[in-house]
Amino acid sequence: MLGMRKKSRIFLVNRDFQVRYARAAIMVGIVSTVVTAFVILCPLYFFEILRIPRFLPWPILSAMGCAAILNVFLVALMSLYATHRVAGPLFSLLRAIRALGLMQLDTRLKLREGDELHFIARNFNEMAEQMEQMVASDHLRLMQWVEVLEESSLAEPEKAALLNDMKDEAYLMQQRLGRIEDSDEE
Repeated sequence: MLGMRKKSRIFLVNRDFQVRYARAAIMVGIVSTVVTAFVILCPLYFFEILRIPRFLPWPILSAMGCAAILNVFLVALMSLYATHRVAGPLFSLLRAIRALGLMQLDTRLKLREGDELHFIARNFNEMAEQMEQMVASDHLRLMQWVEVLEESSLAEPEKAALLNDMKDEAYLMQQRLGRIEDSDEE
């Protein structure tokens, strides 16, 4: 069991996104705390049921302040947790889109259990599958044209040039499909 490590979880996957929405949630938490305190305490104060200097001791006021700070802290933690469930899949989607843009057509998006945006992952995977099938179909058609061209009666230099171009394109398509490893890595 020495080789097994517990995978650490990173909660700030996309820091800018998560911090921006955490700030918004904290502001909502502060505003809701202030409004709640105002709605509860103002009528008591205006109808002289409550007198802050005389009736409400400072320890109670400080406990209310600590509760407000704790409320803001808990809202911040919950907002980071909630945005993590969205930011993680968005980060994975962005990576997969970049890989697909580099013609890595075997790219598929895998999300963790409990992550949001599963419908986007499913649609992305379907799109990548369709793209891979289209390139495979194009490759097959190209290879059929290569066979037809090889059997044609064109002049040899023109035929050779067309065949070389088509075979190069077929090789690139196979490479994009992941059937051939790139051996020219430096």
